[in-house]
Amino acid sequence: MQTDLDQLFARLTALQEGVASLHQARLLGFTEPQISRRRAGGGWPLARGGVVRLPGAPVTWPSELMAGWLLVRDRAVVSRTWAAALLELEGTPRSPAPQFTVERGDLDVVAGLRIHTTRRLDPIDVVEVRRQLPGPARRDPGLRRARLVTSYRVASASRTIIDLAGALDDDSIAALVDSACRLGHASPAFLARRLTELRGHGRAGTPKVENALVDSGGHSVLERAFLASVRRAGLPRPRCQAVYRTDGKFLARVDFDFAPIPLVVEVNGRRGHSSDPDRIKDARRRNALQARGITVFEYAYRQVLGDPGAVAAELAAHLAGRGTS
Repeated sequence: MQTDLDQLFARLTALQEGVASLHQARLLGFTEPQISRRRAGGGWPLARGGVVRLPGAPVTWPSELMAGWLLVRDRAVVSRTWAAALLELEGTPRSPAPQFTVERGDLDVVAGLRIHTTRRLDPIDVVEVRRQLPGPARRDPGLRRARLVTSYRVASASRTIIDLAGALDDDSIAALVDSACRLGHASPAFLARRLTELRGHGRAGTPKVENALVDSGGHSVLERAFLASVRRAGLPRPRCQAVYRTDGKFLARVDFDFAPIPLVVEVNGRRGHSSDPDRIKDARRRNALQARGITVFEYAYRQVLGDPGAVAAELAAHLAGRGTS
């Protein structure tokens, strides 16, 4: 027969991807004999170490992350490929086992987890990723007493890129950098500064990150390719993802802005904007920019990747006509 404590423990595990720790059970008020009886009866099978996975709870990557986190939560940060997954970065698949990083000497090896050590883990390298939970659960006194996991401490996007660089190829690093910029987790300038500050701490792959930063700032492979063609042609580097406003109100966000030259460039992916509402929106934005005396060039996917020389030549001719060498 389930007690009120059992029901609360079941609710706790349901909110934690089907797992909870024996330490949380003790915080709720379970005694050692009560815990032993539930374990012996098969109701509380261990998922890992001191973590219980209730019968019927599926084994998923979020539940594996939670099970690992419950063992290391006060001493570690989620890192490497598992941090990339939580931050929704592109460019690398998750490793089979959850990955965590601790400052050297802070944590012993935990079975089933990949524990990385570092001599330096600064506060600026750690971000909080909040879990999606109903408001009442966050305020529930019993769940709060049991230290319901409401968020993860995660290695920042910049630190994740730097930590992973030694094990990835150039394309994967570029994808990580571009997705971090697109999602607002990092900027090329901040990543370059952090790379400089962490240099010399036994980090492999630093040159690969530096190479990825050369044409970074855009939000996609297509935008990176455009920046590379501009650089190779010796043209001035445009500002990426520039926002135009009129009287403080948003007017348009453009892929590339060559200000002070009144020139804007938009690059379109394979699919582009094919629906009528999208085309109308694009036309209105283009007309609004042109009404301000700004020339708008648009290039398709095949032009940017298939004939970058022609794209650069057209831009060079236009800039030369505006008096820019």
